[in-house]
Amino acid sequence: ANLFTPFFTTKPAGQGTGLGLSLSYGLIQAHGGTLAYEDGPDGGAEFTIELPAADLPAGRITPQPSERKRRILIVDDDPTAHRVIAALFAGERYRVENARNGAEGMAMAAAADYDLVIADATLAAPSGRTFVQELRESDGRWGERLISVGGRGEDRRVSKPFDLRRLRSLADEIIGARAVSSQPPAQDATARS
Repeated sequence: ANLFTPFFTTKPAGQGTGLGLSLSYGLIQAHGGTLAYEDGPDGGAEFTIELPAADLPAGRITPQPSERKRRILIVDDDPTAHRVIAALFAGERYRVENARNGAEGMAMAAAADYDLVIADATLAAPSGRTFVQELRESDGRWGERLISVGGRGEDRRVSKPFDLRRLRSLADEIIGARAVSSQPPAQDATARS
């Protein structure tokens, strides 16, 4: 009954975190798939993963030159959070970068234009405030590109352990809005030179 429950393990302390199946289950669900379990006939277990077929044009395996990779910054001091989120966004469309503390996150955010920042709401910034507060106050536009992990009262937030479907949905919403706003205006077909 607890097979996919986060942090549930039958192993002794120090021999496993109880996150492997939970993370796998969440990632597969976030991609529209299912993870099923059956007892093996001779002991052990058999897991079956079913994923929906990708709806891609024939022969297309890489981004077109006009498409740019969307940049995501993860600011969290938990290496597991980095691995889970990076795995969720693995693929051709995203470039995921990590900051392990608030100071590193502020420096990276100041140096690059990220499409999305996913940050631990409790992580401290150099000023003593939280990284999320400091980032928002540094430039109000960051608030439109920020997902807070574990925060309270935030519009765009997810809790730990991660609800990967919600995280992916919020990220797609933010990145989609940025993609539309960054496209050049359509040319008027009736305009003459």
